[in-house]
Amino acid sequence: MRGLRHVCVTEDPPGADGEPCVLLQLDFLACEVPFRVHLRFEGMRSFKLTDFNGSRDRISGFSIKGISDRQWEDLNWHIWDYEDGDLEFYARTAELTAVDRLPVRRREN
Repeated sequence: MRGLRHVCVTEDPPGADGEPCVLLQLDFLACEVPFRVHLRFEGMRSFKLTDFNGSRDRISGFSIKGISDRQWEDLNWHIWDYEDGDLEFYARTAELTAVDRLPVRRREN
């Protein structure tokens, strides 16, 4: 299970060319050792985020696929939720910026 922790659409830091980027934090909680992944996507196009008004906070099928072989100008990655279609966009770059170990939650009997 992947919990969408944080989505931020912003511009690059001052001094950069000002193109839009997407910052994502995904929590992987159904693992023996839960962890959080921080991702950064630059050169974002066709951004879609739906149904995150409190009714759902999970992405069931998160996928990042390289599409540079399609030779689309400045688009090398397709990012989407293949289960529910709640998140989708294209990006020029994809970067894993950090992985954090999360505390293990104890189950009560």
